[in-house]
Amino acid sequence: MSYEDRPRSPDEYFTLLKSIRGQMIEQVFYRDLCYDDEDSKTVFWDHGLLHQPTMGVEFNVNGRSFSFIWGQSGSDFGLQYFAGELTETVRNTPQCWEVTDHQAWQPFTSQPIQDFALWIDTHTNLVTAIELTTHEEQTVWIVNADTDTEHRLLVGTDDLVVIFAEEVVTATFDSSLIRQVPNREDANRS
Repeated sequence: MSYEDRPRSPDEYFTLLKSIRGQMIEQVFYRDLCYDDEDSKTVFWDHGLLHQPTMGVEFNVNGRSFSFIWGQSGSDFGLQYFAGELTETVRNTPQCWEVTDHQAWQPFTSQPIQDFALWIDTHTNLVTAIELTTHEEQTVWIVNADTDTEHRLLVGTDDLVVIFAEEVVTATFDSSLIRQVPNREDANRS
């Protein structure tokens, strides 16, 4: 699937997320373009409960790969996903860090995904974030956002962050972002 053809409607996101409900994430990779050899040795993405892989996040679930990256529609940015590895889509080979064993990801690699939601920007109607929750109420947000020079989050930019703390989400997501959950009837069928 080419970059331009990636599904973007909430229903398409829900279809993907329903396919991983009840399953554990087996592997997690962060992706970013590497511009020189020094960048490849530096772990610049780990900021505690906020990770900034910049380009994308890949999951392996039940032998299948899924990638989440930032994308652009006109002058607006949103979160994009596709089935497969990021290297199957981008021209330049992105730098890869396996983060499966990182402490922040442990709840998601040791417990099944129980629930999920989307965060949609009401100004652009683009999906800005996905939220995954385990049956023990551990939550992670994958967000189309960047940090400024004072480490504040700027939602809707050409970057990607992973958030493991609800207080960061509460402080960052404003009223222009609406949380959308799947239709419960549909969710119970998956």
